[in-house]
Amino acid sequence: MKPSFNCLFLFCFLHCVASSTVRQRDALNKFYFNNGVGRSSSSSSSSSSSSSSCASSLLSVSGLKSKVYDNSGLKEGDKVVRLPGQPEGVNFDQYAGYVTVDRANGRALFYYFTEAAENSRSKPIVLWLNGGPGCSSLGYGAMEELGPFRVMSDGKTLYKNPYARNEG
Repeated sequence: MKPSFNCLFLFCFLHCVASSTVRQRDALNKFYFNNGVGRSSSSSSSSSSSSSSCASSLLSVSGLKSKVYDNSGLKEGDKVVRLPGQPEGVNFDQYAGYVTVDRANGRALFYYFTEAAENSRSKPIVLWLNGGPGCSSLGYGAMEELGPFRVMSDGKTLYKNPYARNEG
């Protein structure tokens, strides 16, 4: 009896995982196509399309467009003077902007950079990458994990994160 229960449990678990993956993929494709990010609406497939075409359309992001700026001399232009709700007395500089990664195809990556709170000239630069579908690098990574600020419960003001990656 126990082996059959284990097999039934495993089957149900795998079915749930597989069906949730399909739903997430379909939701992401719908988001891309409804917001004009992916292919044009005339070429977008109906909801009855096969999983292989969904997978290929999800992976086909060559139609995405990014604003690309010349990177030379943008440091002062990218400087963030103050974030909305930022507390007083912040002892580090912060920057946000775009870095061109493929000029020929107009590709750029957004960045948010905070200098070390102390001795920023002698501290190493840490490149911290995260994010992906369902996980915002700025929303979660910078404001809930290792970023310099955390969001207060009012959702409008920030407070300094004592465990931030730019401290110490």
